[in-house]
Amino acid sequence: MARALVVDDSAVGRMILARLVRREGWAVEEADCGEAALATLERERPEMVFLDLLMPGTSGLDVLRRIRGAGIDVPVVIVTAEVQAHHRAACEELGVHAYLNKPVSGEQISRVLESAKAVLL
Repeated sequence: MARALVVDDSAVGRMILARLVRREGWAVEEADCGEAALATLERERPEMVFLDLLMPGTSGLDVLRRIRGAGIDVPVVIVTAEVQAHHRAACEELGVHAYLNKPVSGEQISRVLESAKAVLL
């Protein structure tokens, strides 16, 4: 079974997103902050990361930079309420698989996971 890491400081946001990913047949690990996400990535290698940008402490953008800096080539999907163009551009420069604005739908998650199959195979 494919595994995804869902990172969001909001317990409700994390729960909703994790539920949508599980409905697609994926196992889900959860992290409530950037540092917890990085620790999870050190011990496990999920096939996909869903990452919120706006988190206290280590931001999602910082996490993404550290993932790429470590040479981890996992598809990352940004799921955020952040709409500033410069943040989106920075994420795209770091090779995100997709950038979704909150709230997300089950249909959006399904499409993103389906499109990631080509990257994962």
